Amino acid sequence: MSTNGARILVVAGDGAPGERLRALGAGSGGYTVDCVAGAAQARAAAVASPPHFVLAQDRLPDGTAAGLLRGGEGLAGTSFAVVSDDPGAPEVRDALEAGALDCLAPGELSPENLPALVARLHRVAGGLAARRQAEAERDEYRRRLDLITGNLGVGFALVSRDYRIQWANDTLRDVFGEVAGAVCHEAFNRRPDVCPGCGVREVFDGGAERVVREQRHYDTAGRPVWFEVLAAPVRDAGGAVTGAMELLVPLTERKRAEERLARHLEHERLLAEVAAAAVRTGAPERFQEECVALLSRALDVSRIYVFEHRVATDTMDNTVEWVAPGVSPERERLQGVPATATPWWMKELRADRVISCADLEEIPGEGEREILRSQGIRAVLAVPLFVGDRYFGFLGFDECRGPRRWLPEDVELLRTVGSFLSIILERRRAEETLRASEARYRKLSDEFHAVLDAIPDTLILQSPQMEILWANRGAALGVRREPRELVGRRCYEIWHNRDRPCDPCPVRECLASGEFAECCTTDPEGRIWELRAVPLRDDGGGMLGTIELARDITARRQAEAEREALIAELRSRNEALDQFTYTVSHDLKGPLTTIRGFAGLMEREAREGRAERARGYARQIGAAAERMQRLLDDLLGLSRIGRLTHAPVPVSLLEVAREAAASFAVQAAERGVEVEIAPDLPVVRGDPTRLREVLENLLGNAVKFLGDEPHPSVRVGWRAHAARPVFYVRDNGVGIAPEQRERVFGLFEKLDPHSPGTGIGLAIVKRIVEVHGGRIWVESEGRGTGCTFCFTLGEADRG
Repeated sequence: MSTNGARILVVAGDGAPGERLRALGAGSGGYTVDCVAGAAQARAAAVASPPHFVLAQDRLPDGTAAGLLRGGEGLAGTSFAVVSDDPGAPEVRDALEAGALDCLAPGELSPENLPALVARLHRVAGGLAARRQAEAERDEYRRRLDLITGNLGVGFALVSRDYRIQWANDTLRDVFGEVAGAVCHEAFNRRPDVCPGCGVREVFDGGAERVVREQRHYDTAGRPVWFEVLAAPVRDAGGAVTGAMELLVPLTERKRAEERLARHLEHERLLAEVAAAAVRTGAPERFQEECVALLSRALDVSRIYVFEHRVATDTMDNTVEWVAPGVSPERERLQGVPATATPWWMKELRADRVISCADLEEIPGEGEREILRSQGIRAVLAVPLFVGDRYFGFLGFDECRGPRRWLPEDVELLRTVGSFLSIILERRRAEETLRASEARYRKLSDEFHAVLDAIPDTLILQSPQMEILWANRGAALGVRREPRELVGRRCYEIWHNRDRPCDPCPVRECLASGEFAECCTTDPEGRIWELRAVPLRDDGGGMLGTIELARDITARRQAEAEREALIAELRSRNEALDQFTYTVSHDLKGPLTTIRGFAGLMEREAREGRAERARGYARQIGAAAERMQRLLDDLLGLSRIGRLTHAPVPVSLLEVAREAAASFAVQAAERGVEVEIAPDLPVVRGDPTRLREVLENLLGNAVKFLGDEPHPSVRVGWRAHAARPVFYVRDNGVGIAPEQRERVFGLFEKLDPHSPGTGIGLAIVKRIVEVHGGRIWVESEGRGTGCTFCFTLGEADRG
């Protein structure tokens, strides 16, 4: 664009810069110069007539040059310059970031200098436009190159002479992330210096025209990836090398397949050598050392080791260890490690679960993480070892160089080697146990056979597998066999006809704990046996088996039960006798005192001729005597409760309840009491006379204590229970406080001293129920809530 006749918009504020800007309009020199005083006027002027150049002061009365540039209509495409006497001011920086081409000092502004300033802005604008065009063309070229190379599935990277990546296509970005600007050896190989055999270096330093290498790199997740890398020079128009183009053809899938195949073949060869060592080597210690040595030659790990669990002390010992060069050995300090320090670790291994942790922080147990951190471990793989069904220890790998994802074939290899080791250990343990057992059993047989045969109780010697190794004659006589016929069998098969141990079983408990165990059991014939199991150990403390003693204690238990029952009954009767003696003496004193007092008064009145008053005293004496008679009758009835009037027979509780209710029909009618009897009361076994006494007492008690209830009611019913039915007599009367529930069944107990009766009725009911093998209790929430008297009868007495 020619600058002749250009329209210039000057936006002037206050101060010296504003004055210099306004002075530009004096001598236009062929330009059209419009002068405005602020941002608002500038926007309006730009809309009316778009300018070619804008010269704006950095600070304006109503804004800033940057604000005008960002929001001014009609200013798009103009060459904009900011004027300030402080080129470092924030407003200046803001204007330049918004798109201003230059910052002019006020001293540069004069009508004479205006053509030079316009030419300067024109050059800057032209250079900026050319640069933007070049960048747009470059971006379009790279977009098209990304599209082409992306469809090929091949990586392309443009590398400068300082090994910085100028551009990389999508294929490389998908593998390595955003690498533009990074040096290639860091981006592709995580190296601080140039890679050995670098093709780019050969292009730059050696002048090679084409270099092809097969190289391993690492992706963003740290996994190895393989490429065939071709490096070629990039030249300028004069033929000078300005950079290098790298072409990376993916080989990862092929390489991984080749590695899997090689690893599979190596594992097969290793397992063949381990199997040969298992056949060749008899000693487990020697076999462990050979296994670790073989594994160390085949696997790239930091440590390989075997740990054994010591049952007696519940600790772990590192028994065999191999470490890679530069890795510290840990065997010496990993002796006697308490199993309680690694609870999660022990739980997993004892459950026969493999511990496979690609990163130490994946392990949930804090104690385990601390122990592994102290050994520099970053990843760990461990498989449990079992001898038979007993946990022996574990075989493991450590990785100290960083996190490592263990492959399925790594786990399978370790599992297989561990199974060989378990077989060797089990074979050695079986041989040792057999030799020790034979010697021990022979010695025992020679020294104690005759003595043990003389014991009348059952005595048997059992292996850790609960097989009978020896039995005395007492055991054989109990099943009518010869002792040799019991050998090789199991006690629960012979005595209980079962296919698994009994529960409880002292032998099984003794084998599990290594301690003395005992229990009592009842056989199908109802006889009670006392069973005791004692551990039998070798000289080293190992379990050889158990000695079990079984004794028939049926007669002793029966005698003990009878004795306890007699003691309990005697204690109860003594307590009842004490209470009875005290209560009778107390309650009989009342009527006697009344009789004695009124007899003296009657004698005095008769002497003085007052016959009518004497007759009144005589009536009082008669009432006291009658009360004493009732008391004596109740006591006599209570004394007879211990025996039934009739032998137990089937009794319709419904008929008995109706008979008992009929005896209170008059009182119930006078009081307006509704008496309800459940029609489905069952038939029971018992003494009908005594059972009628129970219901009569409970019904009479209910009617007596209905209180002022406006709608009194009494119900006789029953409810089902797991063991036996529960019968009840329920009323809606005055109720009983919770703390008084047991007291009401006491002899001569009367919660209301002014109520009629002797206080023996409920004691009689309790005694009758207990004679029938049941129990009685009261349910009530307190005053005004009514009462429910519940009782049961012996299960054996039900019809």
